[in-house]
Amino acid sequence: MVNVNNSMFSKEEISHFVESENLKCQSIQLPYDIKTPGDTRNEAITAMLGELKKSQTVLDIGCSLGLFCLTALQQGARKATGLELNSNRLRQANKIADFLQLKPNYLRLDIEKYPELEKHDIVLCLKILDHLKNPIGVLRHLALLTNDTLIIDAKQFEISDIKPWAKLLHKQSKLHGLLRRLVPTALKGSPSAFAIPYSPKSSLRSFFFSPAAIDAILSTHMKLFSSVEIKPSGSNKQCFIVCKKLKIKHLILVSGMCGSGKSTFIENAISKGRSPELGLHQERLTIVSGNSLRNKKLSDSFSHQCNNTVIFHYDILSINRYEINSYDRDASLDILTCAEKVSAVILAPDQDTLLNQMLSSESKDGYLSSYHSELRSNYQSLDWLRETSLDWLDFLKKRLSNSDCNFYEYNGTADQLRLTPGADSLRETIEERYSA
Repeated sequence: MVNVNNSMFSKEEISHFVESENLKCQSIQLPYDIKTPGDTRNEAITAMLGELKKSQTVLDIGCSLGLFCLTALQQGARKATGLELNSNRLRQANKIADFLQLKPNYLRLDIEKYPELEKHDIVLCLKILDHLKNPIGVLRHLALLTNDTLIIDAKQFEISDIKPWAKLLHKQSKLHGLLRRLVPTALKGSPSAFAIPYSPKSSLRSFFFSPAAIDAILSTHMKLFSSVEIKPSGSNKQCFIVCKKLKIKHLILVSGMCGSGKSTFIENAISKGRSPELGLHQERLTIVSGNSLRNKKLSDSFSHQCNNTVIFHYDILSINRYEINSYDRDASLDILTCAEKVSAVILAPDQDTLLNQMLSSESKDGYLSSYHSELRSNYQSLDWLRETSLDWLDFLKKRLSNSDCNFYEYNGTADQLRLTPGADSLRETIEERYSA
């Protein structure tokens, strides 16, 4: 509750503001027991407060009058930032914050322009998803801005949301009533998405996603959340999706081409500990591969949100084998952004060693699959080996540019792990190794 004795404004000033402004979006408690008219958003508030811890930061997309930012600050949040495009609402929100002597950070920014913002512990995406032109792109951007928890509400699709259907069925009251009950129920458990005509008459709503569709987007198309939980609300027209961001204290990325010795390195690293070089510790050690991450939800590979040490076995040729064609499009590599520290171990044996190890590990009774036969041909080209290795290194340099990262080179013949000065130094080594 607001302490009216500390208010810098008179009751008359606040009453006049509430009566003279259009404040029907959100119900906010003001001094002198005055409230703005509008929705209390109690269920959404409860969802946020259920995740909020003291001194965390909150980002609210489409903050309107600032209800969630203000509530977060009142409940111990260290910082609350709200994004709102409507300039008049921003003016009103700032005035309301003044009444409450709170200092949220309100910004007039379009989230669909993917503004550069600092990460926040809790990110709220409430009542805006169906208004966006590129909702999936925004969900990914918000996932990357989330430190701990992303909360989304999903409005249930109804027949009345498609105006032509509603008009057609209006006279068929029994059929209309039956479809209004059956369609949302049938679609709720399926990963369904609908695009509707984009117009002001539909409040600029463009897309509807079932809860299962949002779960599929966040759990399988991205590899950033250790859990995605669908929480029903008291209203059958919506639910909340609470997503917990995967956290890795130390990620050891072991990468190389097929036959470079990644599996052997990992086996030896675990048996020997390699603590002096990598700081590899056994507590809560998790081992994952690119294939396992692509084919499953993260929750199948990570039983906890917070993880101490993770070894990531990555074949740099997999983007071509599975026609992903770009490292930026490989969802398994999302987990690089979830790590506090990355140790990137690059395995790039000389041409003869690489070719012999690939043939030894992949041939079955002297027979190679068509894929590995093609690799045998590619491995005989130094230019191909050089360009493929450098393409991967350039990606890592860019993706890990803002990370605490060390680059290592491993010499399998001598069983030596060398800490390099950085990606550029490793690039020089690879260029020299794979030159005629």
